[in-house]
Amino acid sequence: MKTHRFKNFIPAALVGLIAMGSASAQFQAPTPAQSASTPTREAVKADLRAWKAAGLDDAWHTESTPNIEGPEYRAMYQHYIELSAKQIGGSAQQQPSRQPR
Repeated sequence: MKTHRFKNFIPAALVGLIAMGSASAQFQAPTPAQSASTPTREAVKADLRAWKAAGLDDAWHTESTPNIEGPEYRAMYQHYIELSAKQIGGSAQQQPSRQPR
């Protein structure tokens, strides 16, 4: 009698596992689409020059993380955004995505 229960359990368990697998596949996050273009080497160099000119390079060369909510850092970041916009012709598409609060 115990063998009969076990034999009935195996197909039920397999059906359950298959159902769980298909349900979890529905909830997987979609992979982000690749952007149509990647920045050129010159664009990356220009961005790095803007980062350094704004003083953000020095702000991050410390033992601790800078206070990114502080007025001094926010001013440097805003200056970086302005320099970046000038260097890339003001294209909003290539500006850094995080604006200070």
